Amino acid sequence: MRIRVLATVLGLVLIPSIAAVVIHNHHQKGPDVADQGTLSRSEYARAVAIAQSEITKDQAEVTQAVAYVVAGKVQQPNLDGECTSGHVLVVSLVGRFPHIIFGSGLASPLQQPQGPDRWVTVKADPTTGQECLTGVSRGRFKAVAGAANLLPAL
Repeated sequence: MRIRVLATVLGLVLIPSIAAVVIHNHHQKGPDVADQGTLSRSEYARAVAIAQSEITKDQAEVTQAVAYVVAGKVQQPNLDGECTSGHVLVVSLVGRFPHIIFGSGLASPLQQPQGPDRWVTVKADPTTGQECLTGVSRGRFKAVAGAANLLPAL
């Protein structure tokens, strides 16, 4: 009888504890492969850090956040960093940026009207995360095929 009571008590204590650890580990795992796109885990982490920094700095409300790596170098950086490793991490944030002016949005008769989307793009070195170029765009945003979805991590 004593052994049954002890086993029942241990079961009542251990099962919730194990379940809590399993649930905690499930929520702490890295990005889903579908979210990570073609980025490595470290590139994904750097992209998320860049996105979080931009969102905080711009007090942005982001509806889409993607990142990908391309071969090349940034020839004319507008930030202190350099992207000369031969690859560039591109992070694009689409949404509302209350402290950024995107222009009038008026098109000349020869131009197509600009689309409803507004986004900030940051280019950085994928190995260090050092930002080297930032810019804003307005139009119709279309994510690059294979781009990582950063929203689940933001």
